[in-house]
Amino acid sequence: MLARLTFVSILMLAWAGGYAHGAPPDRFAIIIGNNEYERLPNGDPRPSSNFNLLTTQNDAIAYADTLAELGWTVINESLDNLTKGGMERMIFSAARQIGAGSEVLFVFNGHGFSDQGQNYLVGVAEDGEQFQTHDDMIAGSMPLMSVIERLAINEPARIIAVINACSDETLVQGVSQEPVRQSFDGSGVDEVLVLFSSSPRGIAYDVLDNFEREDPNSLSVFSRAFLPAIRDDRPLLSVFADVRIEVERMSRRAADAAGATGQRQLQIPHVLFDTINGRFSVANVANTSLNVAPGADWRIDPRACVLNEDYLAEALAARDTAPVRSIGTTNTDSVNACIAAAALSDLGIEGLNYAPEHNGVRVLQSSPGKRVENDDIISRLTFVEADGPQRYRNFGSIEEFREVLARHYFREETKLNLYIGKQENGGRDWDFNWDRE
Repeated sequence: MLARLTFVSILMLAWAGGYAHGAPPDRFAIIIGNNEYERLPNGDPRPSSNFNLLTTQNDAIAYADTLAELGWTVINESLDNLTKGGMERMIFSAARQIGAGSEVLFVFNGHGFSDQGQNYLVGVAEDGEQFQTHDDMIAGSMPLMSVIERLAINEPARIIAVINACSDETLVQGVSQEPVRQSFDGSGVDEVLVLFSSSPRGIAYDVLDNFEREDPNSLSVFSRAFLPAIRDDRPLLSVFADVRIEVERMSRRAADAAGATGQRQLQIPHVLFDTINGRFSVANVANTSLNVAPGADWRIDPRACVLNEDYLAEALAARDTAPVRSIGTTNTDSVNACIAAAALSDLGIEGLNYAPEHNGVRVLQSSPGKRVENDDIISRLTFVEADGPQRYRNFGSIEEFREVLARHYFREETKLNLYIGKQENGGRDWDFNWDRE
């Protein structure tokens, strides 16, 4: 019999720039280990269930212990066997403890699947119940994107999601286990790194052989390679290169024990998507922070423009008086990022995602007493420049919305109009005339 299979993905996301005042960020970890997916009415695991898992609780405990030793604060009390509702409540509670500029590591050990372009994390069934249909799986699972959006509301500096989802058989008819490549543009996060413990069509092993199935302390193959490696004071991508080699080496033993042959029976971790700061270190927070001093150039840390009016004034002057493409090290990015960050703060927008059904952006979190409210949909912006015709812009992405703000916000001679509405109600038009004094 084949060893139980696992896939692990690591999704790392970060707001652009470093930390405005150079202080190392707080680091928070949220960890789940779901293994008793099918239980009897009395709460005992259902015997011989194909859904129940072997190593997920051990993995969860090992992640909690390792991360605590590395200075991460594990902020959830329950590490195991959460239903979808339990996961949602725990994540919502954790999100309230996460402040701007902090770093967040979310680790999920359990079942995962994909459906219509979304990756899902499966909660355990209620006592006495079982997942039997595709609809059951959807109803009992939490989209990964929802986890990221909730944790991103208070603008942590980085979010790392480790998704360790295990199964050696098809979950239910019509449910695919192969993780899909998602776009995380809607999260409002700029830097993304997605790592998988195995190639998309490859195998990932829980244990090396059948003898280990009886070991109550067994870890998944990827976890036993990854957890010791992240103790190294090196960039994660450098660590991951070594982990890839070690996991492939161990998978040869697992494949031999299972009688499996062929290249696809090897477990070969790979990078699926990468726009991350290459200096990120799990072990050393100082290596991730850019150590930005209070007087540092705003081009390095555009969030500083929210805190320092002089930085914003420099960016506005660059926008208005010089070719923007000659400013900064990333062409238009540094100027646009500075002005857009200040504009969003002025509007009171603390969290955004893209709402394709409305061709606009949705406000996930707003500041009290500001111009926008939670769940507002901003679908269009019109602007009239001095002695010019009225023009309008719709938004095909969050980046387009930020680009419009960067080009037209804080122009004293420009009249702006945002079309804002809620999903259940009609929109409302607001005219703004900004004065920077």
